[in-house]
Order: sequence, then structure tokens, then C-alpha cells
Amino acid sequence: MESSHHKGSSEGKRIKKITVPVQFGFKLVNPADLTYLQADGNYTILHIADQSIIVANLSFEEFGKILAYPEYYRINSSTIINMNYLKSFTNDTVILACKAQLTLSRKKIDDFRNAADTYLKSTD
Repeated sequence: MESSHHKGSSEGKRIKKITVPVQFGFKLVNPADLTYLQADGNYTILHIADQSIIVANLSFEEFGKILAYPEYYRINSSTIINMNYLKSFTNDTVILACKAQLTLSRKKIDDFRNAADTYLKSTD
């Protein structure tokens, strides 16, 4: 994954496309279209806004490094969400606009509330 698409995240610039390795090649994905990502062993399942799914041959941790700007938040050990799709949340569940209901780690409840509040204020 050594491409100029990824170097932007470490410089604080918004990434326009990421190169996602898949079984028979690569796909270019706009990070803004990612609703959430889930770890699955050595793979990562990308859930896209158009309801499609991509199984990436890249670890969850690597995606965590690539998607490090404020729109993305790790809600538990195996799920990263795009805050742009956040619809609501309770003490243990995050609900996204795509109707996905995801588990919020108990350890992250307070931090997530602060992150959601900060993110929502920054988008006003």
C-alpha cells in the first residue's frame, strides 16, 4: 500500500481515494463512501454507502492508520465507523444512517460521546 493516496493521511490532508487490495487486484475507494469497516481475521470488510461490501486483503490495523482523520472512529476492537453516517447512539449501540446497529465498547462510551460532540460541532 505504498502509494501517494495514503501518504496524505500522515500529513493531515484529506485522502480522495484509497487503493484497496482485493482477491484479484485492487479497487479504488473514496473514503467518504465508507460507512464502516469490520475486522475479519487478516481481512477487513468495508461497508460502502451504496450498500455494497468489499473484502480487503489488508488488516484492520492498516485501515486504522489510513483513516486517522476525525471522520473515522474506532468504536470497539473490530469496528471503525465514519462519523458522517452516525444517526444515533446509546450506551452500548451505535446506529448509522445505513441502519447498521453496531456495538459500542463500554470502555469507549465517554470518549465516543466527546468525539461525536466535537465532530458534530466541527461540521456545523
